[in-house]
Amino acid sequence: MDAELYVAEYMMRDRIAEVRASAEVARLLRQSTERSPRHSVGTRWLETGRSLVKTVRRVAFAISRALANDTHVAKHP
Repeated sequence: MDAELYVAEYMMRDRIAEVRASAEVARLLRQSTERSPRHSVGTRWLETGRSLVKTVRRVAFAISRALANDTHVAKHP
């Protein structure tokens, strides 16, 4: 009777180990195929908007500095 219990317990432990390993592989595969929120369309639009605002500020600052120094910003024919 003890031998039967030992074999049953051994088989259950082996099966539990297989299921855990399979679950870990599935988790790693799912992780590798999921896209991070950083790549979402909304996030990309937000980053583009921020970049444009930063550029506009830089240009506006350069223009205001040029006007303060009485420098011509652009030559027109």
